[in-house]
Amino acid sequence: MRRLVVPLLALLVLIFAAAAAHAIELRNEDTRAYTVRVSTGKTSQELRMAARSASIVVCVSTCHFRLRGGGQVKASGDDVISIRDQKLVRRVVVKAD
Repeated sequence: MRRLVVPLLALLVLIFAAAAAHAIELRNEDTRAYTVRVSTGKTSQELRMAARSASIVVCVSTCHFRLRGGGQVKASGDDVISIRDQKLVRRVVVKAD
């Protein structure tokens, strides 16, 4: 019985950890490329966004997006972040029940 409990607990931990992650869509709606800095906790990464492109960013809780000269926004859940007219714009997506 004990042999079954430990793997089962480990599986439950993985399921809850995966459920906490969110996919945030990052869109570049402009006609030029940009570099966006994405930070969450102590981790930071730069993403090169080609003109009129999109990317998915996986965040465990809240991510911070920064565009040099274009401001910064916080996003979580299934938000959509767009680069529009050289500015970052956040759109909150509300899921229907």
